[in-house]
Amino acid sequence: MYWLFRLHHITPIDVHRMTRRERKVLFAFVRYDLAKRNAEADKQQGEIEEAIENARR
Repeated sequence: MYWLFRLHHITPIDVHRMTRRERKVLFAFVRYDLAKRNAEADKQQGEIEEAIENARR
């Protein structure tokens, strides 16, 4: 919920007013977006670790 409010200005009351199907779709999008963001963060972390390792050589 916090993520929706902070990044998309969707308040808890907005979510509460949605139908069950709308909430299901909304949270599927949330899970998808968070998975993509986590994958990107992992990729960047790997690149940073690789750069550090190369700098030590």
